[in-house]
Amino acid sequence: MNDDMGDISQRVGWNMRQAYWDKLEREILSNDYDNTLIILDEISERICMFVPNRHDLHKDIDEAIDIDLIKQMLKHDAVDFTIIYKLIHFIITQLKQFDCIEDEPYYEIWREQVERRLKVESGPEIHKILPKFFKECFYRIEKVDYNIKLFRESEMYKNMQERIKHRH
Repeated sequence: MNDDMGDISQRVGWNMRQAYWDKLEREILSNDYDNTLIILDEISERICMFVPNRHDLHKDIDEAIDIDLIKQMLKHDAVDFTIIYKLIHFIITQLKQFDCIEDEPYYEIWREQVERRLKVESGPEIHKILPKFFKECFYRIEKVDYNIKLFRESEMYKNMQERIKHRH
C-alpha cells in the first residue's frame, strides 16, 4: 500500500511539474513573459547563492542576466535572438563551472542540443526551447546545491573550517 501511495505521489508531482512547463510554453507562445522573467531572475539568484561572498561574480551575473534589458526588449517586441543565445550560453557556462568535473561532457551535449534548436532556419521555436532549457537549469542547480551540501557536511570541509578558525 505504501509503495502505491509513493508511486501515486511521484506521478502527481511529475504531472504538476509538467503542467507548469506546458503552461510556460503556452505563455511564451502568447507573448506573456512574466513567468519567464521570474524564472530568469530565480536562476540568477540561485547561481549567486553558490558563491554568497563573491560580489564580483554577482555583478557579472547580474550584468549578463539583465532582467531589465530583457523586459524592455520584450515590451517593445525587439527580441534579439543573439542576446538570448548569449544568455543561454552564459547560464550553461556558469552552471558548468560550479558543477563537478565529471559532468562536463553533459554540459557540452546540452549546449550542442540548445545550439541546434536555436539555429533552425525557420527561426527558433523559443516557446519550446526556453521551458526545456529552464527545466534543465533547475535540475543542474539542484544537483550543484546537493553537492555543495554534501561537501559542507564532509570531514574535509570541517577540517578546513577548523584551520581557518585557528589562523584568525
